[in-house]
Amino acid sequence: MTKTAGKQRGRPFARGVSGNVLGRPRGSKNRATVLLAAISEADASAIQKTVVHRAKKGDMVAVRIILDRIFPAPKGRLVSFALPEIEDAAGILSAHAAVLAAATAGILTVEEAAHIAQALARHLEMIETVQLESRLRQVEEQLAHATAQEPQ
Repeated sequence: MTKTAGKQRGRPFARGVSGNVLGRPRGSKNRATVLLAAISEADASAIQKTVVHRAKKGDMVAVRIILDRIFPAPKGRLVSFALPEIEDAAGILSAHAAVLAAATAGILTVEEAAHIAQALARHLEMIETVQLESRLRQVEEQLAHATAQEPQ
């Protein structure tokens, strides 16, 4: 059994030194990037024709490659549902209730509802900032007015 009390823990190497002197040089390009740069337009055209030819012969990998380019995986969808007017924190609360109702009704997915809820939370932060700025301005004006009326 070895004791580890005397051994250095955490970062054993100085900043910028990995300990692997034969490692990948800083600024070197990825193999895929180098290969992509080496392919000429003629080669790319030949590869494209080969993939299409194989897809026509029933090669399902080639079919998947083509379909992934034609119909990429959806990143999000346009959703449409009614939100109440949002002018203050109470409006945000009503909007959150509408999002929850849309999610439970199946109009929105859980992920879509979460994204909209995040946007509403950000909107609430903006409303609070504007209200805080307004209140601070009022306090400063009251303070300036009070100090102007003090007898000297």
